[in-house]
Amino acid sequence: MTLLDRDTVDPRNFARQYLYRWDDVGARKVERAADWVRAFDPSIEVETVDMGVESPEQLDELVGRTRPDVVASGIDRPTQIDLWVNAACVRHGVPFVRGGMWVTSGTVWSVQPGVSACRACVPPSADPDTPDLAAIRLYRDGPRPNRGIGPVAGLLGAYGAFEVLRYLTGFEPPAYAGRPLIIDFAGGCATSRTEWTRDPGCEVCGGR
Repeated sequence: MTLLDRDTVDPRNFARQYLYRWDDVGARKVERAADWVRAFDPSIEVETVDMGVESPEQLDELVGRTRPDVVASGIDRPTQIDLWVNAACVRHGVPFVRGGMWVTSGTVWSVQPGVSACRACVPPSADPDTPDLAAIRLYRDGPRPNRGIGPVAGLLGAYGAFEVLRYLTGFEPPAYAGRPLIIDFAGGCATSRTEWTRDPGCEVCGGR
């Protein structure tokens, strides 16, 4: 198992990151996470990568070097991060599972290279400066309270882990490959599904 993180443990993490304890404040997150995994199951070999993600080339090198069976991502910055991970995973034929949250909605999706649509197949979203997106602009530009509380992280993590297990074990086909699951946290956690159309001319996955 390869774990990547660039931060140190901070008390503000405790609302949703149950892995850490007060004695861990100030420690490197990735090292504490690795210690937890080793204590949970000493048979698991754990490699740590203590760095931020700065470029698509860096990600491509990392995926190419580690050759994982599947990549799971919860990174939210920089804004292009999903496209970077997507490109690296498609190039190396590695499934990519992603979970995240936007305002009051959560989503879990995956990319199965050569089978499903990839993230780059999805058309760009509407211009954020159009008048009908004023509420989203207000959220984007104003103070942003952390909505990632424990139940939210736990639910997204569970759905994402289930998808990872589908890829690792093959007990059933991936459920969210090019078919994102949407969770409405403001609507009783109701779920819905969308589907991406695979673009045969996609610069990332077209022709694969």
